[in-house]
Amino acid sequence: MIKLKSQKHDCKPINKIVFIIIFILILGIKNVWAVAYTSIANGNWNDQTIWNDGVSGFPDGIDDTATVMHTVTITADVTSGAVQVNNGGEIRNNTGGVTWTVRGDITVSGTLTLGANTSTRINCGSPVQYGIIIENGGTFNAIGNSSASRDCVITAVNSSNNTYIWIKDGTETVLQYCNISEMGTYTTYGLHVEDIDSSVVGERIFIDYCNFSNFCYAIAFSGSNNNNAANNGGIFYNNFFGNVSYQIMVLYSSDNNTISNNTSSAVIYGSSAGVGVCLDNSHYNLVDSNILFDSNTGSHTSGILINYSSSHNTVTNNECYNNSIGIALFNGANNNHVNNNICHDNILGSSAGFYFSDNITDNNFVNNKSYNNVSGLICAYHSSTNNTFTDCLFGTDGISNLPNTTADINFVPYLNYTLILDNCKFDSPTEISGLFDDPGTWVVSKSHDQNANDYHCWSGTDGMDWNEASLPPGVSDRVFIDTGTVNVNSDAHWDSLNCSGKIVIDSGMTLTCSNTGTAVVVNNSGEIEINGTGILETEGSVSVSGILDMNSTDGVGSSQLKLDGIDHNFSQCVFDDSGTYDVTVDNDADLIFYNSTRGNVLDNYLDTNSSILWLSLLQAPVINLTSSDGGTTMPANGKAIISGSAEPGMSIYSVEVKDQQENILNEGITVQVDINAQVDINAQGGISGELDLGGLERYLLVSAVKVEIAVRDGFDNRSAPGVSNYVKIMTGRNKITPYNNVFDPHKGERCEIRIELLENTRVELKLYNLVGDLVRVLVNEEKQAGTEIISWDGRNNCGDEVASGTYLLRIEAGRFKDTKKICIIK
Repeated sequence: MIKLKSQKHDCKPINKIVFIIIFILILGIKNVWAVAYTSIANGNWNDQTIWNDGVSGFPDGIDDTATVMHTVTITADVTSGAVQVNNGGEIRNNTGGVTWTVRGDITVSGTLTLGANTSTRINCGSPVQYGIIIENGGTFNAIGNSSASRDCVITAVNSSNNTYIWIKDGTETVLQYCNISEMGTYTTYGLHVEDIDSSVVGERIFIDYCNFSNFCYAIAFSGSNNNNAANNGGIFYNNFFGNVSYQIMVLYSSDNNTISNNTSSAVIYGSSAGVGVCLDNSHYNLVDSNILFDSNTGSHTSGILINYSSSHNTVTNNECYNNSIGIALFNGANNNHVNNNICHDNILGSSAGFYFSDNITDNNFVNNKSYNNVSGLICAYHSSTNNTFTDCLFGTDGISNLPNTTADINFVPYLNYTLILDNCKFDSPTEISGLFDDPGTWVVSKSHDQNANDYHCWSGTDGMDWNEASLPPGVSDRVFIDTGTVNVNSDAHWDSLNCSGKIVIDSGMTLTCSNTGTAVVVNNSGEIEINGTGILETEGSVSVSGILDMNSTDGVGSSQLKLDGIDHNFSQCVFDDSGTYDVTVDNDADLIFYNSTRGNVLDNYLDTNSSILWLSLLQAPVINLTSSDGGTTMPANGKAIISGSAEPGMSIYSVEVKDQQENILNEGITVQVDINAQVDINAQGGISGELDLGGLERYLLVSAVKVEIAVRDGFDNRSAPGVSNYVKIMTGRNKITPYNNVFDPHKGERCEIRIELLENTRVELKLYNLVGDLVRVLVNEEKQAGTEIISWDGRNNCGDEVASGTYLLRIEAGRFKDTKKICIIK
């Protein structure tokens, strides 16, 4: 007998068929619901036998679309789906009190007219990518009643991450007295102007007396030119507020545009903005008479940013305040004119009135004011040369002293900056800071503090050649060497010299100071070095409390010091014994060398009534300063180790602890905190000790310290101080700082993130988008105390470039937590 097995039936194929049938039915029903309407001759939306110009409504199905080929005037509240206005067609929503709600895009190659006391609400939710698109010869006019009311209202609702109003090549748009806003998440562009040239017939963009709010980029010009008053175009008298990244962005070779008179009640304002006006690889634009403030969310957010090789732009008559930076020039910006601007109270983020970075050259700044900021000007990151400031005020508005708290000009230590100042005034306690470890960098200020013929010079450790400054002084000029080294490599004839840095007279060169009163002053920190056959000649008095070094070891001839007429006092002078020197003293003058050596100085000085007094010279001790772990960086409240050596048999004469501005900290001149240096010296001359910085973390202006120690022998002869290296001071807390935090990874750009840790700890550094999704894990490991740079290339954890927009950088390091914003632009 054969038994048959019962088999279980598989119902999955039947389920799939049922699903397909239901989907087709739903699709069929949907096609019945969604109707495409077209206005044709002698027809209206629902009855093609009747057509008139005064249609008051649109098809109101949520998925319906309407193509307009005639004039449609909206006379009552109406809701529609997406709308296409063809060439020859027009939609008019200019009846007062009427609201038109559009659930889709409005695409215009004909004419779109919006009027006063009307509202157009566009649902830009997914999958819709835009709101209003003007293309193929289209015209868009949105005009309200007055600047007081701005009563033509255009609102994006539930917007996606693309453009809200897209103005394309070959079209014309006039927006006046409008209120343009976004009510959902931030749209990337409020208004995107692409390839519009107002000098072309039938092509124009004119934006006047409008409000823009709640976009990522409120207005972006891309490849658009000549939108200015001469061509009845441009951006005038508008308000910008609550936008995330950029209020107005002019990029991709958008040239000869005007952004002007956005002032008074029409303030460019960004409560959470990144940049007020940005010029990005664009040229010959005019940014005039705007007020830009509260661009304050990141370390480099600014009122005005001139970026990426932008050149020949004019930025004038603007006021920038309460930003991270007032006006910034980045990334190869050159030959720009920045005139008559006021930058004040910029105390957030980078905290500067002006900011230079990354190879900017040949920019001119005339009649600007920068006061009551943290820094009047910050010069940072890579070479920037031949930038000039003329008739500018730092630390004052011309009436009151309103100092910049750190410095009028502050250099972040990087190489090769040259800065020329002419007839500028400085009223902050610190004029120039940061040059002490900045080789190849110098500043020359002509008519300094607006005193005619005063030349002040500051330079880094590599110094400067005087003739490089393009400001050769003359016989009536008073020269001040404030910091660094200046090399005189051509004959110079000055009125006088006051040196707190170092001046080197090259072999074969003569420096003549003709003042018959005080001709040469070498201050305590100063030094004059005369090399080879160099000559320092004066008829006035010479006062040296620093160092005079005459060096003739090149064998060419004798270096010379020629003194005439008045007693001369030198606290320390050094003469190389292998050289030959000629010191002449005329007219009964006495030459007194204190703590100096005679060397091979010729005794046949002139005038028998003059005299030379020599005192014993002690060699300055060698001093070294390190952190407790042997490094060169330490916390502000930490301890440093002092070591060194001196001649045997010496004792300690003096110990001074100085900051980077040469302020003496352990005498309480600058800070009222516990600065304690315990130093001992043994019989063999070995020096050892400890430097306790106490509560220095409460005084944030100190960024580095050094120790100067002088010794003495049993006859109370004293040495010059031995000077240690600098040890950099870390702030009293952990810190994260993103640089270039607005960048385009598609161009190979990166964001550099600086992490400063006071102690060894585990660090988590992660990037999120604005809805909280994790984008990239940059660091998740133990880190040593100190400073480290982390780079982000704009890619997510999968290695893909992320989309344009704003991202949150989150750090957790022990108990320290902080969040910064980074913007991606493409």
